[in-house]
Amino acid sequence: MSSEQETFQKNYQAGMVALERGQYRASIAYLEEAVGFVNPFSRKGGEVQLLLVSAYQAANDLEAARTLCEKLLRHPSPSTSQQAKNLLYIINAPVLKRPDEWMTKIPDLKPIDESSVMNRYATSKSKKKRKPRPKPEPEVIDPSEINTKDNFFVGLAVVLIVVGFLAFLLWGS
Repeated sequence: MSSEQETFQKNYQAGMVALERGQYRASIAYLEEAVGFVNPFSRKGGEVQLLLVSAYQAANDLEAARTLCEKLLRHPSPSTSQQAKNLLYIINAPVLKRPDEWMTKIPDLKPIDESSVMNRYATSKSKKKRKPRPKPEPEVIDPSEINTKDNFFVGLAVVLIVVGFLAFLLWGS
C-alpha cells in the first residue's frame, strides 16, 4: 500500500468514526483531507464525498452540503448520483415547526445542591406489616337447586367409556 493510500484510509476511517461519535467538525476535517488523496470521480471518492455531505448536514452547514450534493449529481457512478439526489431532496425539504406540546422540557438540575438531593430521600425506620386480606368464602350451593334431570348425557358418556375400556382389554390381549 502506498503512502497516499494509507493516509487516505487513515483519514477516511477517522472521519467515519468522528461522524458516528457526533464530532462533526472533526469529521469534516478528516473527510476533506481524505478527498484530496482519492480520485473524486471514483466510486470510493463518491463514497467519501457523500459522507462529507452527511457531516456538513449534521454540523448544520447546509449550504456546503447543498453545493457538494449538486456537484455529486453529475458523478459518473449511478449509485453515487442517486444518493446525492436523495440527500439533496432531504436538505432542500422545508423545516417543519413542532408544536410546544410535542416537546418535553427537561428542567436544569445544576442549581440544586447535592446535599439537598440526598435529604429528599426519606428512610423508613420501621416497616409496617400489612395484614393479609381475608379470603372471600365460596358461596354455599343449595343441593335442591342443582339440575339433575339433564345429566343423562354424562351417564351415557361414562357407560361408553367403561364399555370401550373393557373392549380394549378383551381384544387387546
